[in-house]
Amino acid sequence: MRLHHIGCVVNSIHAGIQTYAALGFRRRTRDFEVSSQSVSVCFLELAPSTYLELIQPAAPKSLLNRFMSAGFYHVGFLVNDLDQAAHRLRDSRFAPLPPFASEAFDGNRCQFFVTPERHLIECAEMTPDAFASFFAESVA
Repeated sequence: MRLHHIGCVVNSIHAGIQTYAALGFRRRTRDFEVSSQSVSVCFLELAPSTYLELIQPAAPKSLLNRFMSAGFYHVGFLVNDLDQAAHRLRDSRFAPLPPFASEAFDGNRCQFFVTPERHLIECAEMTPDAFASFFAESVA
């Protein structure tokens, strides 16, 4: 597993982009609607192949609203084989949430896990090269 992104819940993706532009983060993807999660997301590159994912809840009563005060929501990793990663994490007492296909990862499978310390980890089944190509095609 390789660190890929840190998810940050925001009220508005566009306001979040302006906030982080003040820190010099200008390159970003287009906004993606992740319908299975009822969110919109976009990625800002923090360093080569490491991103800040801005996540905007799509509905006023979204479950993500409880993370608004914390801001940072999850740490994401790219994995070559989601089933293998899930097995390893379950063996380490990580509680799996249902897998889903994510438009933010070109429709590839993703899955969240809750650590024994109640932190949220996301695994996205995609190679770094495939994400780099997808990111390059999606830059706004």
